[in-house]
Amino acid sequence: MEVRIDNVGKKFRKEIIFRNLSYTFKSHRSYALLGHNGSGKSTLLKTIAGYLTPNRGSLLYLSHDGQEIGRDDIYKSLVYVAPYVDVVEEFTIGELYDFHFKFKTPKADYDTLEKFVAFAALPFPKKFIKDYSSGMRQRLKLALAFATEADIVLLDEPTANLDQTYIDWYVDEVQKIKDDVLLIVASNDLREYDFCDEQIDLLSYK
Repeated sequence: MEVRIDNVGKKFRKEIIFRNLSYTFKSHRSYALLGHNGSGKSTLLKTIAGYLTPNRGSLLYLSHDGQEIGRDDIYKSLVYVAPYVDVVEEFTIGELYDFHFKFKTPKADYDTLEKFVAFAALPFPKKFIKDYSSGMRQRLKLALAFATEADIVLLDEPTANLDQTYIDWYVDEVQKIKDDVLLIVASNDLREYDFCDEQIDLLSYK
């Protein structure tokens, strides 16, 4: 799997978020997007995920056999976790599990709700997600990402709202998958990305 970005630029109104950005992201590699708040990390991650369209330049998604994947189909190949992307609050964890895996394929280790609940360490399967704490919601989103068969994993500030126990859990779990996928982490926290193979400073593309 490859994501090729060619001379991409993005602006909101008259503010340039980034420009002239060209990069090739490849499977079995991990990348950290760096820069202060407002530097464009989240915007670039949303663009790669297909949530935003660049103002200029192009993105190309290529499968393992070199076939192009259309923008409307790339969601099948990726998972995306960010504090500002929430899950359906009216669901229980069981309902969310069933809903999520209508569109994705679970890894064998998490192919039942019981296995998944144990993995996510969320002991309230009948509780509505709207009643979860912010840390529990973040852990739930990360657990869904780690439990899903995906070629591309996009993580924006992945340990937001997590306490130290689950920051350690994140570090352990992300390092288990990083060599098998194309992983991109947007962060200012070294703990979230210090294992990454490459670092991209978005301040270089202003």
